[in-house]
Amino acid sequence: MSEPFKIFDFDFWRRPESHRSIQIPITAKDSGCIHAVIS
Repeated sequence: MSEPFKIFDFDFWRRPESHRSIQIPITAKDSGCIHAVIS
């Protein structure tokens, strides 16, 4: 449906921030349905 893109970034040497949000612009390359569960 789109080109691959990075969502998660882990650094196991540092404690993560308690809350982080990002916006990722995604360009659709084809039509269809996408399902995802992120927790």
